[in-house]
Order: sequence, then C-alpha cells, then structure tokens
Amino acid sequence: PYLTEEAVGVARRYGLGEVRWYTVFGGEHTRAVLDRYRAGLPPGRSVDEAADELSRATLTDLSGRAPHQIVTCELDGHALVLTGTDSSALTGTAAAHAALAVLNGELPPGQLHFAELPDPARLARRMAEAPAVTGLRPLDGPLAELPLEEGIL
Repeated sequence: PYLTEEAVGVARRYGLGEVRWYTVFGGEHTRAVLDRYRAGLPPGRSVDEAADELSRATLTDLSGRAPHQIVTCELDGHALVLTGTDSSALTGTAAAHAALAVLNGELPPGQLHFAELPDPARLARRMAEAPAVTGLRPLDGPLAELPLEEGIL
C-alpha cells in the first residue's frame, strides 16, 4: 500500500516495524479514474480534462450521499476514529489551526509534519471543535470491535 511521507515518519518516530495504510472509496468510479491515470496522462489528454473526469466520477460515486471523510488509526489494541465533512475541509482545518498556532508563538515557523509537532494532541483537541470535524472518537479496543452501521466505519 501507498504510505505518505508523514506515515513513514510517524512509524520511525514511534519505532513501529509495520504500518498499513488503506484508502477506501465509496464507489467504483473514482477508483477507476485514478487507476487509469496512475502512470500519468495519456498523449492528447490535458490535466483539465482529467480533472473534469475525476470530478464527474466522484459526483457519481457520491450520488445521493453527502461527502465525508473517515480516518481511523489503531495501535496496540486502541483505536481512534476521526470523521469529517470531507478531506479538503479537514486538510484546510489542520492548516488553519497550524497557522494560528504559529501566529500565537505555540509553534516554530517552517514546515513540520503533524506528528513532529511538540504537542500534536493539543492541536488535535482544538481541531475537534472545528465545523469540518464531525467526530473524534477514541476507542478502548481495536477497530474490529466497532459496530458497523450504514455510513460509518
């Protein structure tokens, strides 16, 4: 599976020997478009055309449902579930809160990954109050014990 640079950094920071990262799509169309462009744009296809195709596929997969993002983490039998309105809103929320922390002198200026912050839990608690975050739920047990319901993980 694809691991972000930050996921690799978190694994190193905490001495984790194995990290699994999965991306789940709510339909088949978005994934099909992403798979088609995995090797890059084919000749004669513009970035704008590919973006339009991806947008249409995403809207098709979302048909009748509200956009949402669910991020789950599990370590040593404990889990955390973050739910949000969508991935862009969550990314923007994290960036805005980080910028405010820099302006307030709580963080040094520069580029840091979330896990490299002096107190990432503090920023996460603040972010949990943001409109883009619809839930932040710690679980005293593994994700496998979380009851499955329509629309949640």
